[in-house]
Amino acid sequence: MQEKNIEDIIAEILGLPKKDLIYSLNIVLEFLKGTDRSAAILLGAELDNLLLKILKKHFIPKKRTTTNDIDLFAPSGPLGGFAARIEIAFRIGLINEIVFHDLHLLRRIRNRFAHGTHGITFNSQSINDLVVNFRSITKDEEHFLTLDLTKPRIHFQSVAALILGYLMHLERKIKPLKTKKY
Repeated sequence: MQEKNIEDIIAEILGLPKKDLIYSLNIVLEFLKGTDRSAAILLGAELDNLLLKILKKHFIPKKRTTTNDIDLFAPSGPLGGFAARIEIAFRIGLINEIVFHDLHLLRRIRNRFAHGTHGITFNSQSINDLVVNFRSITKDEEHFLTLDLTKPRIHFQSVAALILGYLMHLERKIKPLKTKKY
C-alpha cells in the first residue's frame, strides 16, 4: 500500500483536488511573504480571476461563427471588470449577499493598494475603515475567536481565504447554462 503524504491527506479531508490545495497554499505563502500592498493586490487578482472562471463556465459560450458577438469578458466588455463580475454573479444567484458585500470590500481594498500613494498599509485608516465592515467573518462569531481580527491584515487575509475557498468550491460545482430550444 502506498503511503499518503500530508498534501494528499489534507486534500482528502477538505474534499479538494490536490492541485487546488497546492495552488491555494502557494497563494497563502506568497501572501504571507509579501508587503501589504502586494498581498492585497495578489488576493484581489486571485478572487477576480476565479470569479471570471466561474462566470465563463456558467454562461453559454460565445458563438465563434458570428462576427457581431460581443465578448462579454473582454477588458472593454460589459463584464470586463471585477465590479461588474461581482454584480452579475450576485444578480444571477451564484453568490449570496454576504459574499457580494465582502467581495466588493475586497475589491475596493485591492484598488486602494493598487492606486494608492506610497506607504499605504493595512493599518492605514482608509484601509481599516473598509476592513471593519466585512460581514463573512466578524469578531462576534465563536468559531473565529482564535483569529486576531483587531489586526486588519489578519482580518483581510481571513475573509479573502474564506471567500477564495467558497469560490473554488463553486467553480467545481457550477453547471453550464444550456441554450433554450423553442
